[in-house]
Amino acid sequence: MPRSDEIDNARVGYQVALTYVTYWGGVNWSMFNAMIVANSVVVTGIAFAYSSTPPVPHLKLLLAITGLIFCAAWSLMLYRSHRMNLYYLLSAREIEELYLQPVKTLSRGGSYADGEQVTLKIDGKNKPLQIRAWFLKNQYVSTAVILAFVLGYLGIIFELIKNLT
Repeated sequence: MPRSDEIDNARVGYQVALTYVTYWGGVNWSMFNAMIVANSVVVTGIAFAYSSTPPVPHLKLLLAITGLIFCAAWSLMLYRSHRMNLYYLLSAREIEELYLQPVKTLSRGGSYADGEQVTLKIDGKNKPLQIRAWFLKNQYVSTAVILAFVLGYLGIIFELIKNLT
C-alpha cells in the first residue's frame, strides 16, 4: 500500500498529466483547424488558376506541390501531437492504477475508446456504455482528411503531367 505522501505526490502528478492531456488535445484541434484553413487557401488558389483566362498550369502545379508539402508537415505534426497526448494519457493512467486505486476514469476510458463495454454506477444502478464505431478515432479520421487532400493534389499533378505529354 502506498504511503500518504506518495498518494499526495501521485495526485499532483495525475493532475499535471491530465493538464497535458488537455493541452495536447487542444493542440491537435488547433493544428487541424489551421491546416484545414491552409489547405483551403491552396485549393482556392488552384480553383482560381483553373478559372483564369488563360489557364495558369505552372501556378496549379506549384500550388499542388505546396499542398502536398503542407499535408506532409500536417501528417508529421499530427503524429507527434497524438503521440505526446498518448504519453501523458498513459502516464496519468499509470498513476491512477498504481496510486489511486478507486479511481478508474482513465483505465475504463481506455477500454471504452477501444470499443469495449464499460459499466458505470449511476444512482446506484449499473449503466453500461460502449462506442460501437471505435474505429472512428480522431487520429484515423484526421488522417483520412489529410489523405483526401493528398489524393486531390496528386490528381491535379497527374492531370497536368498528362496534359504536358
